[in-house]
Amino acid sequence: MSKLHFTTKHANAATVQHNWHVVDGTNQTVGR
Repeated sequence: MSKLHFTTKHANAATVQHNWHVVDGTNQTVGR
């Protein structure tokens, strides 16, 4: 029987990546 090993990555201030996208919503319906 093989063993399964899982590692969990924890995001912290050094590893987290912030990707922001600027969208022009002029004259567009925004929401649900």
